[in-house]
Amino acid sequence: MIVTYPPNSTTDAYYTDIMTVNIAPNGNTANNIVNITASLIPTANNVYGLGTTGAAWKEIVMGPGTLTILGPSGSTSTATLGSNLNGIAYTESGFASPFLNVGPSINPLVPAGTVGGWKISVIGATGATGANLIAQQIGESGVGVTGATYSLAHPNITGSTTMQGTTYAPDKLVFSIQDPYTQVFYNTSTKKFVYNLQTISDLNNKTFVIDHPVDPNKYLVHACLEGPEAGVYYRGEDIVTNGKNVRINLPNYVDKLATNFTVQITPIYDDETNIQKVYTTSRVTNNTFTVHGPSGSFYWHVYGERSKITTEPYKHEVEVKGNGPYKWI
Repeated sequence: MIVTYPPNSTTDAYYTDIMTVNIAPNGNTANNIVNITASLIPTANNVYGLGTTGAAWKEIVMGPGTLTILGPSGSTSTATLGSNLNGIAYTESGFASPFLNVGPSINPLVPAGTVGGWKISVIGATGATGANLIAQQIGESGVGVTGATYSLAHPNITGSTTMQGTTYAPDKLVFSIQDPYTQVFYNTSTKKFVYNLQTISDLNNKTFVIDHPVDPNKYLVHACLEGPEAGVYYRGEDIVTNGKNVRINLPNYVDKLATNFTVQITPIYDDETNIQKVYTTSRVTNNTFTVHGPSGSFYWHVYGERSKITTEPYKHEVEVKGNGPYKWI
């Protein structure tokens, strides 16, 4: 490369290899290469451009380093854009956009830039009653949006549709998880999360929900059996064949797990003999008990006390943990 020195000199010229030009042998100008071994700095601030409309650079490869963008005139802040070890772009000061497209695949040739995925945007002015952060699915072709609009964050909307069936009420934010019987509430008045509190009665029920085994349009809801002890039970069916008695064996760990056993016997009616039968039982000893009575079948239940609990504690003496019906001391 030939340069003049001093600048604009008409008499002195020098050769330097700071910038060299490699011309492609096939004459294709797109393959020409200019090599520079110096910093490329404009002689005036905020005057010159890199490319222009109709003459854009195809690709810019830089780094590792940071792309720094100066703020408007008078600003002392700068915007930065970098990349981590996984090739994920990041900015230290954040970015602003009227919407964000998040898709499972990227295609710059479709209008939205993503194929499938979601468009996340804001509606309403900041602080206004109707302000809301919303999400809507992007069309499969990458054109426009489709389906319901979901609210992601809104403190004032009543009854709006949100993620996973979440709804807003005047004093609470409700997250429905899979079904209407399993919910988490954030009560904006008490500033607490409450689990499974649909009504006052729900507060006192420990329920579980499964698909209905017969009707596919229904759920099956059952609640826990409760009592003033931590109990265990065992049950079964047996038969007296000798007209006297039969021994029932419980699992060999039972007496290590529970105490204070009670046994209930229910005779099974025999249509052939039409005889009312009475059975009695011994106490549970060494994980066994004996049922006495005439030959015949019966059901048995054994209940045991696994541990004692304090059923009426004073509030100032205990700390209650958990929320909704799922609380413990």
